[in-house]
Amino acid sequence: ILIPFDSMKSIGRIIKNNGLVPIEILDWLNPWPQVYVTPPVYGPPWEHFLVINTPRGLIVFSGCMHPGLRKTINVIKEKFSKKKIYALIGGFHLENALESYIENTIRELLKVNPEKIIPLHCSGSLFINRARSVLGNKVVEVKVGNTISL
Repeated sequence: ILIPFDSMKSIGRIIKNNGLVPIEILDWLNPWPQVYVTPPVYGPPWEHFLVINTPRGLIVFSGCMHPGLRKTINVIKEKFSKKKIYALIGGFHLENALESYIENTIRELLKVNPEKIIPLHCSGSLFINRARSVLGNKVVEVKVGNTISL
């Protein structure tokens, strides 16, 4: 059973106690065609990202983006250097961030230039509002129960 990096003492122990073999994800993983899991990226804590390779470009799913946008994108671009990032979906970990850090993140988003930015739980209203004012309708705010089309 595949588990996130650095979770052997928690999830891994439970899996072992149930007679199964946990395997930590240490490198790029390609579990299905066009679906990838990044190697661990340090924030702290360690985090993985889900990347789907579509004809429109890469769709990147983030749990909480503790490593920050630049570091996350750099890891993804090392593998997919010629592919555009079409959408970023998930937490941006900016709920309590300084305004200067939020502005730096917005500048990074302008460089990446995704078609869709869908900030979730830990992104923070300051970031969402600022991103929307700079990036317009590329920023899509969703709530529980919403359906999005990519």
